[in-house]
Amino acid sequence: MASKRRIQLLHLCTPLILTLLAGGVTRAQSVDPSTSGACAGTSNPCVWTYHNDNARDGVNPNEATLIPALFPVSGSANFGLLVPTPGGPTGAVDGLVYAQPLYLSGVSMASTSGCPGTQNIVLVATENNSVYAFTWTYTLSASGYTFSLTQCWMLNFNQSGEYAIPFTALPPVGGATCSNIVPQSGITSTPVIDTTVTPPVMYAVSAHQLANGAGYTYRLHAVLINKGIEAPNGNSPYDLSSVFTSPVTAAKENQRPGLAMFKPSSGKAYIYVGFGVPAPLVKAW
Repeated sequence: MASKRRIQLLHLCTPLILTLLAGGVTRAQSVDPSTSGACAGTSNPCVWTYHNDNARDGVNPNEATLIPALFPVSGSANFGLLVPTPGGPTGAVDGLVYAQPLYLSGVSMASTSGCPGTQNIVLVATENNSVYAFTWTYTLSASGYTFSLTQCWMLNFNQSGEYAIPFTALPPVGGATCSNIVPQSGITSTPVIDTTVTPPVMYAVSAHQLANGAGYTYRLHAVLINKGIEAPNGNSPYDLSSVFTSPVTAAKENQRPGLAMFKPSSGKAYIYVGFGVPAPLVKAW
């Protein structure tokens, strides 16, 4: 079956969102990241994209650990907050987290990372244009979990003199119940991971106020998960400013929809990036 694409329009309180997705429920993606590479086999479950797949259904068909018996309705010491906001020595990440954290198991981390060897990794993106990789240890006893996190690496995408786009630079949103992201807009969308390559590569889009008030832009990044660095292929980061044409500008756009990936059986991955403008401007693609 030929690959299908669909356009999804959602008119929400804040942006009008247009998301380009490869496939959907009926997609015929030649390479399925859910079962390839770092995600191969039921012993290596992963969350490589928003809600687990391009259908956005949130289903993990290989779940074997989180069974109802572990989580009774009441009285369970195993259910609830395990740790506060994750982070490194300061105990916190550097911004708000709007993007869904992603997860890979059995990643071969480089010796230069903060947690070399084979690790289960959680990836977190913040509104300060930073991405983090964490691993953890835990023990389960009659009294509940003992749980601790270790920061493997942290990478900030702001270049010299740049910042995430401040709230004051964003256009007002109509309606008393609507508001923009405060205090800054950086990485808002959920990144996506190409699990079919070694090492796995995470794609993320960051938003920037340029140095010396020179304007605003978005950039697409490809990050080597085993090292926490931009992929050394000469194209990362890729400036997305060329996609904006007047009167639509980077300052007016929200890159809110989660990134999507289509991977044919041969060739490179296609990354889909959606933008939306807060009402009442109502322009998007």
